[in-house]
Parts: sequence; C-alpha cells; structure tokens
Amino acid sequence: MHPFSLTENMRVRVSYRWRQSAEEDWNSGSILFKYKVRPGVDRYALSQSKPKRKPSARKLAEDRENDLRREWEHFEKLAHWSVRDYFRAGHNGADIPDEFEVKTGDSDHLNNFSADFWERSRGS
Repeated sequence: MHPFSLTENMRVRVSYRWRQSAEEDWNSGSILFKYKVRPGVDRYALSQSKPKRKPSARKLAEDRENDLRREWEHFEKLAHWSVRDYFRAGHNGADIPDEFEVKTGDSDHLNNFSADFWERSRGS
C-alpha cells in the first residue's frame, strides 16, 4: 500500500512469519526498512532535448512526485525480496533486526543488494 504522501525519507515495514520446524508453533515479526532518497542527476533527462519553455512549478512538482513514487515502489519490492531471500537461504527469523537503514552504492541509488540486511551485517 502506497503512503499518502511521499518524501525523501521513505519507510517500508515488512511483516513475516516463520517456524524452526514443522512441529513448532509459528512466530511472527517485522522489520522496518528506512531509505533516504538523495536527489541526483537523471541520466534519462540529460539525453532528452531541452524543452523550449521552462516547466511550470506544477509540472516540476508532478514530476518529482512521480519520481518518488517509482523509487518507493522499487524500494518496497527490494525490502520484501530481501526478507524472502533471507528465509530461502535458511536463516533464522529471530535474527532479523527490528530496523535496517538501506545502503546505496557510490551512485546513491538503490541496487539489488541495498536491502540485504544480513549481508551487510556479516560483510561490513
């Protein structure tokens, strides 16, 4: 579910259930992924020809909202996929942190590994 308004400070909560074995009771938990969008240069926009007129403030705000919505949708998918992959790798749900600050690479953009909370804690 999309947030009502989008800002550069994004949050996605992923709830999950797990059990150690088929005989044990189900446990539940959640992790809050946090991500600070850093405005950057839009490479696609650079490749397009410049408009003859300066865009209106309304158009600029609409474009920014669309950019944030696309970024949030990508972020949400990465968060869910990260929890899914964590369990598929056979890890214990009790070891999932309550919160995780998503990290970006040198490009300041999300990549396929940005939300992998277990890889960051082991590798860093």
